[in-house]
Amino acid sequence: MAGRRLTPLTLSDEKRLELKALAVRRKTSQALVSRARIMLACAEGN
Repeated sequence: MAGRRLTPLTLSDEKRLELKALAVRRKTSQALVSRARIMLACAEGN
């Protein structure tokens, strides 16, 4: 797809661990789980 290249998302180790914890907690809302998974995927380049 043509267009502007986005700057890569970089996460600190602390923030990455926090997002992973949110993504697997049972009591976290599904909307928050989705956002955490999206941010983790973006940081990996997906």
